Amino acid sequence: MIDLIRRLLKSRSIRILLLTNIPVFLVYVGLILINQRMQDREIDDSVVRLKAKCDALADSAVNTEHFICSRLRDIFWGNWQNPQRLHSSFSEFLVQNKLEAEVIAWDQSGKVVFCNFDYQRKQEQWQRAIAVLSDFRRGIKYSRDEDIPADELLNMRKLLGNLFFARQMYGCVNSSSPILAETSFSKESQKLWLHVFNDVGIIVFLKPGRINDFSAVRSELASQRYEHKWFRFFHYRKGQIFPDSKDNEWLQSLCQKISGNFKKLYEHGSNILYCSYLNEDEMLIGVFDRTPLLQKDFFAERKNLLIGLAAFTNLLAIFLFTLVPVSFYKSLKTRLLVLFVASSLLPLLAFAVIAFNYVQEYRGARIAEINRVSLRFLQKIDEGTGLAYSDQINTLRKYLPVLQKDLKENGISKGAISRFLAGQKPELRGFFLVGSQTAEIGCEDAVFTRTGVVELVESEENRPLHPAKRTQVKATDIVFKSFLAAMNKTSISDKQGLEAEMVFDSIGQTDKFGLIQSYFETLDGVWNYGFGRNMYPSYITLLKSDHYDYNLIAMLDEEELAMHFAEKTIVKLGRNPFGIKILLKVGHHYFPHEIENDYKTRYQLDIITEAKSGSSSIIDFNGEDHLAIALHGFHNRQLNLMALFPLSEIERSVQSLSFNFWLAGILSAMVVLSLSLLISRTVTEPIGHLRKGVNALHDRNFRYRLPDLGRNEFGHLADMFNQTLSDMDELQVASLVQEKLIPQFEDDQHWHDICFFGRTESLDDLGGDYFDQVETDDGKIGFLLGDVAGHGVAASLLVAFVKAAVLRLKLFYAEPQTFFNELNRLFRQTKDKKQQKFMSLQYTAFAKDSQEFSFINAGHCFPVRVDPVAAETELLQMISSPLGTSRKDYPPPMTHELTAGQALVMYSDGYVEMPGMSFELFQSILLQCYDSSPKQYFDNVNQYLTRQGYIQSGDDKTLLIILRKKV
Repeated sequence: MIDLIRRLLKSRSIRILLLTNIPVFLVYVGLILINQRMQDREIDDSVVRLKAKCDALADSAVNTEHFICSRLRDIFWGNWQNPQRLHSSFSEFLVQNKLEAEVIAWDQSGKVVFCNFDYQRKQEQWQRAIAVLSDFRRGIKYSRDEDIPADELLNMRKLLGNLFFARQMYGCVNSSSPILAETSFSKESQKLWLHVFNDVGIIVFLKPGRINDFSAVRSELASQRYEHKWFRFFHYRKGQIFPDSKDNEWLQSLCQKISGNFKKLYEHGSNILYCSYLNEDEMLIGVFDRTPLLQKDFFAERKNLLIGLAAFTNLLAIFLFTLVPVSFYKSLKTRLLVLFVASSLLPLLAFAVIAFNYVQEYRGARIAEINRVSLRFLQKIDEGTGLAYSDQINTLRKYLPVLQKDLKENGISKGAISRFLAGQKPELRGFFLVGSQTAEIGCEDAVFTRTGVVELVESEENRPLHPAKRTQVKATDIVFKSFLAAMNKTSISDKQGLEAEMVFDSIGQTDKFGLIQSYFETLDGVWNYGFGRNMYPSYITLLKSDHYDYNLIAMLDEEELAMHFAEKTIVKLGRNPFGIKILLKVGHHYFPHEIENDYKTRYQLDIITEAKSGSSSIIDFNGEDHLAIALHGFHNRQLNLMALFPLSEIERSVQSLSFNFWLAGILSAMVVLSLSLLISRTVTEPIGHLRKGVNALHDRNFRYRLPDLGRNEFGHLADMFNQTLSDMDELQVASLVQEKLIPQFEDDQHWHDICFFGRTESLDDLGGDYFDQVETDDGKIGFLLGDVAGHGVAASLLVAFVKAAVLRLKLFYAEPQTFFNELNRLFRQTKDKKQQKFMSLQYTAFAKDSQEFSFINAGHCFPVRVDPVAAETELLQMISSPLGTSRKDYPPPMTHELTAGQALVMYSDGYVEMPGMSFELFQSILLQCYDSSPKQYFDNVNQYLTRQGYIQSGDDKTLLIILRKKV
């Protein structure tokens, strides 16, 4: 297979095809990487959407009654003009959600248009109740906080339940209450929902058992079952999964395992699960299947461009193969151009990946910026509601001189109060006027005189003041008379002080000192005042002539102020420079008014609480995904705000940035191509000369010289190359000399019963190993093997020195001890400080007709005696120092035997210093590779080392094998 690939790569057509398709391959790899990142981003975004939708459904599950109220209200608002359609819509909702209810509805004339229970027996009572509700809604007979007459209230309690109180009227009639009204203390009693608008009304009595079984989240899941493309939602309650699906088994198993855990992400195969724990019996599971996204190709349209690019490159390959001569491809300029272009494409690919990462970070930063800007803008709007307070306070201050004049002339009177209240727009929620020296105290409903007589402000009203109002007036009188006494530095009785302290605790929920301090700090400003938990922003000021005579408390209506602010500014808010759409909710009113019929958007505004204030999510508004930032009013608690920013605008800015990156990448590629052409032209000529020099070096033509290539880097390179050629010429001569100094055996050598073979393998042309064969005067044969220090020319010269010394000491061959001592003396005599001469050497001498041989060693590796019969090896140890390192004489030679069939292996340290090699392992290899032919023995050893990977060595290698033949 490898040979086939090599042959294909040698083909000119295959090379052209590969080179021309490099851009296609790199672009394809880039698209794959970017597509992977796009998939990861889409998966992360989808998980965020899954969490948001699952949390919204969880809110529905927790607020079941709020969900029912919201759906009933939406049905009413969508169908109130058509009573028949209203009836059918309510019936359909009840049937779909398995709710049982008694329903009665009437039209603008007060006529009952449908009813599913027998109301005829109490028709007169029902007509009275309908009239009260309609009049209350229109505000004709009863103000918002006005009490229902006792007989009418009794009638309504008989019809609507014993727990129907006057204070529930406003919330129920306007359907702003988020829960159903109780009709009695019994848990089995019906729950009430009613709504009236433009004299059209409906009352729904819901059966409690069905409400307990009703699941808001399951109703929502049923209505949204096919709405989400990749998301599936399941409701787990008491061991059951809704809706049924093929995944119910493992979903049920998972819910049982994680029961009790709060919001958390899990993975199951290709599914990502978001589990929202509701209670010990219920859990909401959102399932996101990643498979469609993992299979999605975000660049499917651009694949056509890739196919076009591939077709173009293949046509270019055909053109180059058929029309361009072969010499063109061998041109260095062409190859250099291809190299530059190919190498530039890799940075461009990296640039594309980095650009994509930057684009994703930009998208996240853009979303974060929009979050920050939108939240700050909403906070500014919330702060702007304070302007409405300022406007009403200015109106109050405008009428204060008139009120002071009336008080100076007539004291606290119903005329003075009526004239003051008539000028307040919008109307005040409450009003108190406390005198310091008089016993009178006034409120928006009545004036309490010294004699205890109550004078109603509106003369046409004949009904008595409610006891609760009397209590509020009395408490306010006690509190603020004590404040006025403190301001005027007058004393109050112990009884009055005790009463004031008790009222402080009950009204302000604080000690008297804290209440007095906050009172003084907010004089002529806004102060939260009320009764119990019903605290309202109130304007408090002192009216005086010579001293502080009166304390005025004007309780502002937050909802009316917010309504006034919203109606006046909603259009301007939509024209902000940020492109943000602003939605407001004030009480049960929504701005702009077109969202009144958008249930989903209204629901998002309804669920804004202080806990969710400042949070962001993604919602569908007008069929388009928007980034939604929510804020609950801080300066006005009746206000909920939401800022919407279309995600398409974010994507548009991201696409614009992506286009700029694409343009920069294309321009960079063009610049790189131009520079490649320029550089290839400027470097091809000197590289051509260098190439000729390399060819000469390859042909061992060391006399070749490069021309002068200038004073630049190429010129310096040519000078160094010429110097190298000159040195190589000298080394070639030295190598030839060294070849003559060391024996070169081709086959086995024979001497009587001795057979031997040896060879040196140098790291380069000049080695530092030395071996030789000599004959003594007494007819013996001797073998020398040694290793000089270093490599290269210096080692080669030292080998030549050793060869000359050995020849000079020919007379001492028969006397090994004298021979080594004389060699050592020559080494020491010729060495100097600049050149340290030393060498390891060993010498063996064999006599004919004798199995004994003498052996002397000077710091060299111990030779190995191999006995194939006994299958053992033996190191012939003789420890001594190398030549040239010591002045001491060498010891006499040692005598050993070499019997028939045994081999003596002499070697240099290059064999035992190979990585992973040791003396023990080397002896084992020598025994394993034994052969009766020394040359074959030599080949066996080297082949074994090559097979086992022992081929790398940092030193020259010499191996000499001496074998005694068998008779």
